[in-house]
Amino acid sequence: MHWSSTTGSKNAGNITIYTNTFHIADGAALSARTQGSGQGGNITVNAMRSFEAINGGQLVTTTSANGNAGNIFVNSKDQVTISGSDPSYFKRSNLIDQTQHNLSPNQFALIANDIKEGSASALLTNAETNSNGLAGNIRITTKQLTVQKGGQVAVGSSGLNDAGNLEVIANRILLDNQPVTTGSPIVIGTLTANHSSGSGGNIILTVKDLLLMRNNSLISTNLSLD
Repeated sequence: MHWSSTTGSKNAGNITIYTNTFHIADGAALSARTQGSGQGGNITVNAMRSFEAINGGQLVTTTSANGNAGNIFVNSKDQVTISGSDPSYFKRSNLIDQTQHNLSPNQFALIANDIKEGSASALLTNAETNSNGLAGNIRITTKQLTVQKGGQVAVGSSGLNDAGNLEVIANRILLDNQPVTTGSPIVIGTLTANHSSGSGGNIILTVKDLLLMRNNSLISTNLSLD
């Protein structure tokens, strides 16, 4: 797990990656978080060929305080694939208390919070409960976006302020929620909790050739987190 974080008034740093192919899997996460009044960092991945988040791999930006969460930008020439979930998620959750004494309080808080994001492979921006910052935006640019087997792309707010916006620019988008053991639905859109005071964001899909949805896949601008 790699992260950028701020707990005070200073802004967190950005995470920017340039690569031919990008692959994150098996519960690994890139996380940018603010727990103070400073702004959270952005996560940007520029992949010349392909981007894959599978088996629970995640990109996550979050605010739990007054600072705004960072944005997520994924630019991949050929394809972006978000698929599956982490089979070891519940085991890791159960073990976290046993590892607390080996970590600093800040490290423990970051890992614990990211594990709470869930087992799905995902791009996630979120404003947590009682936070006053804005949630971040997500923008994906690629030839083909595939979200399947419980993968998620979601911007949301459980806090006092608004969720971010989701924008996808692609030739083709395939959403296929094939039967998975977790029963997790695909969500490409904005999650806004019932108890949130904030508003849901916008979804902007620019699709040149084809948008295909199968097996109860979902595009939503208001889905409860509860």
